[in-house]
Amino acid sequence: MSHNQKRSSDWRKEFLYTAICGSLYGGTNTIVGHPFDTIKTKMQVQSEHMGLKKGVFQTVKDVAIKEGPLGFYRGWIPPFMGSVIYRSA
Repeated sequence: MSHNQKRSSDWRKEFLYTAICGSLYGGTNTIVGHPFDTIKTKMQVQSEHMGLKKGVFQTVKDVAIKEGPLGFYRGWIPPFMGSVIYRSA
């Protein structure tokens, strides 16, 4: 909507659309980005993933083997809920 367009008279409908789209954006943002954040955090904090011999691909392989595919999403619920609320507002 540009600055010279007239707004619709039903602000509730506009608010609902904005809140739904923001919630969907926040949810998908977390679902897509959380595995990358998990790998980054493991490489920064855990000593077994640090060093010159360990890289991104080796860390991904270690997580996939040791924790399974769900290991990439460990602890995703609080960021998911926060992002949904924040982006919808």
